[in-house]
Amino acid sequence: MDAEELKKGKFVGCGPYMLDSYNNDEYHLVANDNYLGGKPYCDIVKVKVGDKDALDNFINGKYDFYIVQNKKEYETIKSHELGKNMRFVDLVGTFYVGFKLKNTSSPYTQKRMRQAINYAINKKRIIDEIFGGLATTAKCIIPPGLISYDHVKGYEYSPEKAKRIIMEERVDLTRPLVFLSGENPHPILKLVEEDLNAVGITCKYKKVSKEELSRAHELQEGYDMYFSGWYADTLDPSSFIKPLFMPGNQTNLSAYENEQVVELVEQATHMANPKKREEIYREIQRIISEDAPNVPILHPQNAVCTKVNVHNVNLSPLAMLKYDNIMRQ
Repeated sequence: MDAEELKKGKFVGCGPYMLDSYNNDEYHLVANDNYLGGKPYCDIVKVKVGDKDALDNFINGKYDFYIVQNKKEYETIKSHELGKNMRFVDLVGTFYVGFKLKNTSSPYTQKRMRQAINYAINKKRIIDEIFGGLATTAKCIIPPGLISYDHVKGYEYSPEKAKRIIMEERVDLTRPLVFLSGENPHPILKLVEEDLNAVGITCKYKKVSKEELSRAHELQEGYDMYFSGWYADTLDPSSFIKPLFMPGNQTNLSAYENEQVVELVEQATHMANPKKREEIYREIQRIISEDAPNVPILHPQNAVCTKVNVHNVNLSPLAMLKYDNIMRQ
């Protein structure tokens, strides 16, 4: 976008479509005949924003495609004739519960107990009950779309292994595990709580204001675990590793510190050879998984559903859509 023209209220860019007109909730786009990639297939695109009845309107034929984002929408479309035109997209994101590592007086933030809690959580149940299957189980925080994690052993769902570690560590389970949360804890935490109860760990919530929650990286003592999620903004492993695991970052909510990881990240940053760079990131992935500063739960998915005469509606792993590829017969 031309910054100076934007200040004047004019949208001047070089994309496949030009903004012809708009009102509060609808944008009318026309094809750019001089687009570098060639004129788009569709001459006109109308984009509706904030339609509270968008799903019903799609089913009733008002829209040509719909991006499905939650369990209720997925189940509605799946039961409809349009459901056969639905395709799934793996997003480069991860939902997880993390440990407050600076709470060193907590028995639950010690490494062996972090590993036990990883074994205790039934990720598939969370995906089925909350997301309706619209997600994939996570073995590591960094999604496989950015770097393969076949080399990482991970932690399968095994309450038996969790109980064995708890018994070996002789943890005093009379002390509850404390979740940091907002006024309304995320539904994922409720299912995590049930899984931890099943291995003998009682839980309680310490609820804080939105303002305090925005400073969650500062809140370490008095809390054991928290819920969070992260989406990549670029298709590079560093978009997860640097913000979530490098010391001093505000988004490193666990306050995780590992000198070996810091050194390897520095090596990867200056490594020009892509194969060697990937090897470094794979080693970082392995170290973080073994350290278990968090419990990776799932990688979210979107689904795209189209009318039978609409093609090439392809959502990227970054949840971005290229309108110039869409064809309507």
